[in-house]
Amino acid sequence: MIKRVKITSMDTIVQLIVPVLEGGKSAKFTVVGNSMYPLFRSGADNVIVAKPKKIKSRDIILYRRKDGTYVLHRVLGKGEQGYKLCGDRQYLIEYPVKTESVLAVVTSFERNGRTYSTKNLLYNIYSLMWCLAFPLRPAVAKVYRLTKRCFKKENKNEI
Repeated sequence: MIKRVKITSMDTIVQLIVPVLEGGKSAKFTVVGNSMYPLFRSGADNVIVAKPKKIKSRDIILYRRKDGTYVLHRVLGKGEQGYKLCGDRQYLIEYPVKTESVLAVVTSFERNGRTYSTKNLLYNIYSLMWCLAFPLRPAVAKVYRLTKRCFKKENKNEI
């Protein structure tokens, strides 16, 4: 029997899933926040996480920041002091993130009732392209903001 519980606090979610992960099982929860958009939509998509055996580049991990907040971000690489992470919607690297801060790795996700594995070929192409495009993110974000601003001005003039 699957028990559904609505929780809004990541602290509470983590308290519930850590024992499950320690028992060798996976856990599922709904994503909250936009740092991994467009891959994950806040409040709409679910992620399935498991205890990591080995963390590699392009994995999405659930980790705890030094300030105590829990975050899902993608691994861009590993340096001498820890992992280099960034959300798909962001362009600033968070470094170093220590191995002991990592709670879980995303193994699959659900969108509109359909499950997608992180081992899926199309997903891997997406994650590779997204990581390779990382240096372009600031420029793309600037163009997006400018375009959005122009359309807002244009719409005001039509009224």
